[in-house]
Amino acid sequence: MVDNTNPSAEDRRPLTAIGHAFGARIIGYYFEPDFELCVARNATRSGRDVVPYVGLVDVARRLRAPGPDEGFDELWTVRTTDGRFDVSPLPSVGRDG
Repeated sequence: MVDNTNPSAEDRRPLTAIGHAFGARIIGYYFEPDFELCVARNATRSGRDVVPYVGLVDVARRLRAPGPDEGFDELWTVRTTDGRFDVSPLPSVGRDG
C-alpha cells in the first residue's frame, strides 16, 4: 500500500510499475482537491502532524488527476460532500481499457 500525495503521473507511474512487477492489482483513489477544506483540516492538527502552508500550496499547484495511461487497474474518484466521502469509479481505466 502506498499512502502519499503523489501529485503527478511522473510520481505515480514508477509505483504502479513496481506493483505490477510483483503481480499486484493496482487500485487508486483520487481525492478531488478542496484547498480551503485541506487548510481547515490541517489547522486541527498539532505538532509534527501539521503540514506547513507552503507545502499545501506546492502540492495543490502540482496536483493532476490520474489518467488511464498510468497503470491503474481500477481508479476511483473521491469527493467530499457534506462531511462524507462520495466514491465513484473513473471509467476507462486499467490495462484492459
